[in-house]
Amino acid sequence: MNTGGPDGPGGLGGGAISFGVAPWGLPLNPGAPTYLPNNFNGRADILTNPGIGLTADPVVANNTKSVISGPWGPANFLYLTQVGGGNVHGPFGVGGAVIHGPTFGFQLADGGVPGGVSASYQVMSWNATFTDAAGSAAGTLGNYIAMAGTVPAVQDVAMVALRLQLSGLAIGVVEVPGLILAVERFGPTTYNALALQDVLGIGALPMPGGWGIMINPATGQFLAMAYNVFPFAIPPGETLTARVTATVYADPADLQFPASSFFDVFTEIDIGPGMQAFDGGAPPPLPNNMLFTGVGVPEPSAALITAVGLLMAAAARTARRRRASSSRRIAGLTATHTPSFT
Repeated sequence: MNTGGPDGPGGLGGGAISFGVAPWGLPLNPGAPTYLPNNFNGRADILTNPGIGLTADPVVANNTKSVISGPWGPANFLYLTQVGGGNVHGPFGVGGAVIHGPTFGFQLADGGVPGGVSASYQVMSWNATFTDAAGSAAGTLGNYIAMAGTVPAVQDVAMVALRLQLSGLAIGVVEVPGLILAVERFGPTTYNALALQDVLGIGALPMPGGWGIMINPATGQFLAMAYNVFPFAIPPGETLTARVTATVYADPADLQFPASSFFDVFTEIDIGPGMQAFDGGAPPPLPNNMLFTGVGVPEPSAALITAVGLLMAAAARTARRRRASSSRRIAGLTATHTPSFT
């Protein structure tokens, strides 16, 4: 694994992480997700609005801390942490993020108040170059995002998005559908949830996928995931380059890559005392291999975030799962209901 590629300092690849506090504003293009141009890779892949509700403004001027790097080898990683601080829009809270190439992790707790005033954010962009030595049959490779955390107060919002462009000699350049997850506490025991594949306006190749969101209505704890299944085969020895951006928001929820693996999220989606689930219906079979799995955020931020109620994210485990079949309702909202993000 290395992080060479066309982006980064001097066009040498690498990655970048930025933290900040963004104000919320009116939607720019209601009904479709919107993205901000990314000064690291030149792509418009930083999520600002999932297609409904208010729009965040994570521009460079609102960043509170950033790190950027050229290529690094398999044993290295890019890491950033922040405790406190903020800007004219509000306090930042506590956050940590790490990039290991195809894997990444995040932890974020906002320092403000609910109600659509401002949100703490993290933006992670990087390149990853790797070789699929054995090759992969169609439907056996994919990518996903997941988040776990708490929306403890009414109008709390947690949101994560992932954009990926994958290229190789045999497959060409493939824009993978964007993945977006969001949970909002709409009332004392009612919730809105959003999970989608974004193919609108970004030229993405349509592909199978699935999602699930589990929420404890009494506490606001949640576990959510969404994934794509690549419908194309990759020949043995194909060298792939991925250009990736992940965007994370907390207002003022706390969230992280879950301690459970992606496969365990599906296993747990319809179990657990007091848990109710939004469910995306019968998903396609899970791929054997998933890109951009969660990894633990290293010290010192893990200890700092634990002090404000977050658990340390653990490395994703490659275990098989059983397919969830829940179709329950939560507080009268159907599985396809989308949040207001007010």
